[in-house]
Amino acid sequence: MTDHSMLLDVTSKMKLFSFPSLAAIYGSRDEHDGELVGSGTFINIRGETYLLTAGHIASEKNNYKRLVHTRSIASSPAWLTNHFHVLNQFLDICIVKIDSDNLKGTTIIPVDIARLAHQSNYLEGDILFTHGYPGAKNISVNLLDTDFSKTQPFCTFIAHSVYPWFDSQYHFALDYSQTGQLDDPHGLSGSAVWKTNIDNSTAHWSPLNAEIVGVVHHWDGTAHSLIATRIEIVRKFLLNSLRSEFAYYHWLERGSPLHDDLNDWFIACKEIPKL
Repeated sequence: MTDHSMLLDVTSKMKLFSFPSLAAIYGSRDEHDGELVGSGTFINIRGETYLLTAGHIASEKNNYKRLVHTRSIASSPAWLTNHFHVLNQFLDICIVKIDSDNLKGTTIIPVDIARLAHQSNYLEGDILFTHGYPGAKNISVNLLDTDFSKTQPFCTFIAHSVYPWFDSQYHFALDYSQTGQLDDPHGLSGSAVWKTNIDNSTAHWSPLNAEIVGVVHHWDGTAHSLIATRIEIVRKFLLNSLRSEFAYYHWLERGSPLHDDLNDWFIACKEIPKL
């Protein structure tokens, strides 16, 4: 049985480990005010930085003038200007490329793609960790003030969902039933879920043992659980998104010829055989 002191120790260490790659995502209708719409994780893929989040976060751009992401303490937020790659509502995953200029002078440290697990088996019994920005959507913050919403790191365990669309082949659920200790879950959409890979003691364990096994996107209020899409789906989506992006820019470089897009896709698959 995992004791409370172990959970506190793991939470404290994982909080420091994950914070440099964490982002809050705000919807903004003007230059000053924003509303929290979700969380995300900066990922380093092939030397470029992407923000991994929930798919429905991308649709929030229809409700605001723009979407912005936090960068680091004492840095103003930056616009999300590039194309959003979105997986369907059932799996609800999104990535968007981050311009390198947005990272200059910040303390952001993207998670390397190698920290994404290849499979999400054997989650039962392990300590799971997630870190995001909780809170109700309609709470306004001053985007010019660099003191943004507080984060919520917490350790938890595998749980269940009562949603009829929940499918354990594609999803897993996290226990979020610590009433009075955890904040409003809605801003946590887009948070990465880490499997800590810990045994019975933290004596020889470090956050370097942990790996990302999924991405949170829904809150099941009846079961008091967060629903995440499994990493197998996320990795396949990331690979296809990168190939699509590569193929598009290759097509532009060729002068945007009509009726010849498959050629660019085949080249992209050859250039990016795997993550």
